[in-house]
Amino acid sequence: MENKDLWAEFVRTPPSLVSTPPCLLSGVINHTLQNPQMINLNDPEVSVILGNIGMEEYRKSKTPPSSLLVPKNISIDIQSAPESRCLLVSNVPHRVLESDIRSFFDSNGSLYSIIMDEIDIGNVVLKFYDLKQAYQAKHKMDGSLFFGNIISVSFIQDYQVIDPHHPPNLGTIAVFQMAPATKEVYIQSHFSQYGEIKQIRIPSLNGGQAYIEYWDIRDAKRAQKAMNGKHFMGKRIAIQFALPPGYKKLSFNQ
Repeated sequence: MENKDLWAEFVRTPPSLVSTPPCLLSGVINHTLQNPQMINLNDPEVSVILGNIGMEEYRKSKTPPSSLLVPKNISIDIQSAPESRCLLVSNVPHRVLESDIRSFFDSNGSLYSIIMDEIDIGNVVLKFYDLKQAYQAKHKMDGSLFFGNIISVSFIQDYQVIDPHHPPNLGTIAVFQMAPATKEVYIQSHFSQYGEIKQIRIPSLNGGQAYIEYWDIRDAKRAQKAMNGKHFMGKRIAIQFALPPGYKKLSFNQ
């Protein structure tokens, strides 16, 4: 069918996502999706068209079309973030590329791993450096429109800790052999030079010991590398990675 025949068919029928010929659909999408009440997202035909046409348009422009990638606009209480930087994204369209996912979820380079081993069943795992970014991504993107699919985003355990006495880097460092009278304000002042600190804990029964939790695991690594075996407040300290507070008791349904 020639383009003039397609155009004639388009003129004869009301503009819609289902009845409009694909080669003429791009402009209709831009117009129609400005009015979300016109779209039945549960219609499988609509979902297919949004996915196929949306991906093509997006990859051509390299700019996420706001009508096809719609994160929610909500306020976030970041202090209630659970201790996981790992997200499971479900109901992802099978044809998406890793670059599509990165463009949607990673606005500042905090997403360091995208695992697509289960993309055939619509599952993708995302790992973030920064706890804030993982938390914000979860709450902004959960229930959002992603290339025609409503996606579900949930927290999952980011690592299986085999030895709790020697855990991987989860953003928390344990500092040993400090001067017993070291105050939290001194710890905050010195260790904040390596990154933003989420919280500091000084056990009441363990003089000379403290736990420093960073938002970003890269900052925890910098602090451990820079200060392990170095002098602080007149004492040579030892630093190793530790489990975040309450790690074993976490609920990942938040």
